[in-house]
Amino acid sequence: SSQAILDAAVQVIARNPDRGAVQILAEFADQVRLDIYRAPTDKAEAEYVVHQIEQMVGGTSYFSLDSARVTGETPAAARSFADFAVLYRLSAQSRLLIEAFDRSGIPYQTVGQTSLYEYKAVREVLAHLWRVYNPRAWLPNAPVLASQIKMEASRSGIEASAGFSGPRVQPAKASIPDTYGLPDPTGTPVARLIEQIMAQTVERRGKPYDAADAQRLRQLVLRAVPFEDRLGDFLEMTALQSETDAYDPRADRVTLMSLHASKGLEFPVVFIVGCEEGLLPYRRVARSHREAAHSETGYSDQVDVAEERRLFYVGLTRAGRKLALTHAAKRVLFGQFMENAASRFVGDIEAALKEIQEMKYRPPEKKEESKQLTLF
Repeated sequence: SSQAILDAAVQVIARNPDRGAVQILAEFADQVRLDIYRAPTDKAEAEYVVHQIEQMVGGTSYFSLDSARVTGETPAAARSFADFAVLYRLSAQSRLLIEAFDRSGIPYQTVGQTSLYEYKAVREVLAHLWRVYNPRAWLPNAPVLASQIKMEASRSGIEASAGFSGPRVQPAKASIPDTYGLPDPTGTPVARLIEQIMAQTVERRGKPYDAADAQRLRQLVLRAVPFEDRLGDFLEMTALQSETDAYDPRADRVTLMSLHASKGLEFPVVFIVGCEEGLLPYRRVARSHREAAHSETGYSDQVDVAEERRLFYVGLTRAGRKLALTHAAKRVLFGQFMENAASRFVGDIEAALKEIQEMKYRPPEKKEESKQLTLF
């Protein structure tokens, strides 16, 4: 790590009672200070990370230039996507980051995450998509659909098909009631197919998806948008992609991972998001009425600040040449609205090592008027 990063890490960890003053020297001199960015919301924080990475790689598309995310004067890309890591305290923070990266088209890998395709609601929608793609090939998805069909059939008074009664399915006799009709995939965008299947499922069940499942299905829709009407390609991607794979240092992708998962790894550029009181150090929500009664904020008072500080120290020292610490003025986490101050750990770093950043947008350049004479 650069000397500035090491100095900041030492200043943070030195406040732990079990740590004395220590001096760590870098092998190279680097005058780059730590970037500190305060975003208005958690969504803006995720967009800031994406924009910064786009700038450091020199832009990822013509849209990067048209939207003024990067300028024409941006130097040739000195970084690859594999040079970047985005670290967070809780896995729940990754949702908005994943959405932002999906929108930007920047390749990424998540480490230690439950795959989106492992959740029941998503697997049910994918199973129906396989039926749309090839009605004769739904057999492998019968176990996924079994519980859904039986639950919805019992509610509506329909007798479930024998083909869904258990793991031993007879393809020749298996059928699905007419009420489980599916949309025509011909020329229909995959994202639209997913939305139609979701609407049919909600109508049959008589109740909407809960907030968590609705958010996961929204992510599925976002991932389907680039495939347009290529349903087969989309299903192939969902079958092959795994978010639970271990970190692959050979992949040219931005790495998203928790602070715990980052131990032992190093990256030239690191973003630590959510540097706020309540997240770093993390204070969980009070789990009982008795616990909440003793807390004015609704959070548990049981916080191991020393351990949280050590975890933050780990995150700081994952960075080699550049480190950015971000926090949001407003955040929604676990369905709760939060307005947290910046983390005390960020305050432990002296001002000389920090540089406050602001999101800057370059207004679109005015094009010269055409000198071509008009015909009228």
